[in-house]
Amino acid sequence: MLTMKLRTPPSHSFIYSGLWLLILSLLRAAETHDMDDTPVSVPLGLQGPPGLQGPPGPPGEKGDTGDVGEAGSRGESGPRGPPGPLGSRGPPGMQGKPGPPGLCHPQQKSAFAVELGQNYQDPNQPIVFHKTLYNEQQHFDEASGIFTCQIPGVYFFSYNLEANLNAHIILVDNGTEVIGSYQNVTGTCENVSGSMILKLDKGENVWLEAKQDYNGVTQRIHFMGYLIFKS
Repeated sequence: MLTMKLRTPPSHSFIYSGLWLLILSLLRAAETHDMDDTPVSVPLGLQGPPGLQGPPGPPGEKGDTGDVGEAGSRGESGPRGPPGPLGSRGPPGMQGKPGPPGLCHPQQKSAFAVELGQNYQDPNQPIVFHKTLYNEQQHFDEASGIFTCQIPGVYFFSYNLEANLNAHIILVDNGTEVIGSYQNVTGTCENVSGSMILKLDKGENVWLEAKQDYNGVTQRIHFMGYLIFKS
């Protein structure tokens, strides 16, 4: 008689033994992976939720400078600003070289000074002076008592005298009286003086004379004239 054995389902202890063997195999594989860094194929589980964002890392190193770009077009000029404050005064500059000497024309001169040498000149005519103090240019005629203009220009004339009688003295330009001085003498003597500036042309004559009946002129009289500037 053939006897048949029925296959019984595995027991729970066998199942547990298999699970332990599987766990030990995985642990041994993990240890082996830590020792030789050989990747181990592990069954993937379900993907977990995303983790929280970590803090920002430190800044990286500065990169290389980029190429310079092309220059842009020039813009329009802006309005002119107000003037700035005045700056401090700078140091004095160096002295320049002296220039060439200029042309200096010699100054033309004309002057005289005379003194009366005798008393009581004849009236109504040029007084003749007998003592010459200065007449280098010889523009004053000592014989006639007349100054003749040789250089056209502006001249200064003056006279000074002492009179012991009534005196009337006039300065004459080409026969025309230009200034006069009158003194009524009541004491011993009186001083009489006068001056004038005249513009003369070449050839004009200037002299000093006494009026009739007022000729109290003594020898103490001076007459002078000189060129101030050319015209």
